[in-house]
Amino acid sequence: MELRGEFNTKSSVNRIQRQQRRPPPRTTDRQKSFVCYRCSGKNHKADTCRFKDAVCHSCYKKGHIRNECRSSGKPKQIPAQKNVNSLDDQSREYTSDQDDYLGNYSVKHSNQDSIWITPNVNGKEVKMELDTGSAVSVISALDYEKYFQNEKLESGNVTLKTYSGELIIPTGYMNVQVKYNGKCENLKLYVVQKGGPALFGRDWLRKINLGWKNLKWINKISVSRNSDEKLDLLLKEYSNVFREGIGCVADIKAHLTLKENASPKFVKAKLVPFSVKPQVERELIRLEKEENGGLTWFNS
Repeated sequence: MELRGEFNTKSSVNRIQRQQRRPPPRTTDRQKSFVCYRCSGKNHKADTCRFKDAVCHSCYKKGHIRNECRSSGKPKQIPAQKNVNSLDDQSREYTSDQDDYLGNYSVKHSNQDSIWITPNVNGKEVKMELDTGSAVSVISALDYEKYFQNEKLESGNVTLKTYSGELIIPTGYMNVQVKYNGKCENLKLYVVQKGGPALFGRDWLRKINLGWKNLKWINKISVSRNSDEKLDLLLKEYSNVFREGIGCVADIKAHLTLKENASPKFVKAKLVPFSVKPQVERELIRLEKEENGGLTWFNS
């Protein structure tokens, strides 16, 4: 009994000593160099990242920035631009459907489908093209020198973007007084370096009533008195075309090319659906009564 008690005490002591000799757990390199997958930051976790609700400018998904986007392969490097805002209604990014103006100024486009208006801007009549695809109203540097060279330009931190993805940074903007259709508003007018037509954008459309009924109209078509006489002459000249009945192609012969030694094949007549059988019978009777080119019954 005494020996068993000493053995248990010794074994329990050895067990306690083995537990004390275990080395402390080591911190792995992954824990030390933890990187946030939302913004590549190292001083916080993804759950507390300030870009948790951000929208990626590459894949337009929520939860990360463009540099950490996994959908587009390699992360895209964004050129450094300080205090640059993008301009649009919802995404705050400016886009225009006039790619030839914002994207390539040397391309000339047809003015047949364009709508032109002439508002009074700071006392000057400026011809502008109505462009509902433009988020802001812009003029070229040439028009600025022509009409508003004495006006002071404000430095607006705005970047304009075309549908093709090209970026245009305006020289600045000026606060102008716009009068049109009995309405007067103080609005912003942006100036860009390259030439092109002045654009009346959506920012002005929200403030200025254009009177859409008067912008595009269809000219009244007047019918001459002798139109009935001309119609009668046409009906008489081409009476064969306008008469009732089955027409006939004149002065043209049809030729069918058949294979040599071709053997005829019997094809059973297709049954007419019961729902349209009365209509088919009436049409067959009508064609049978036609004098020129009607149907003729025969037995095979």
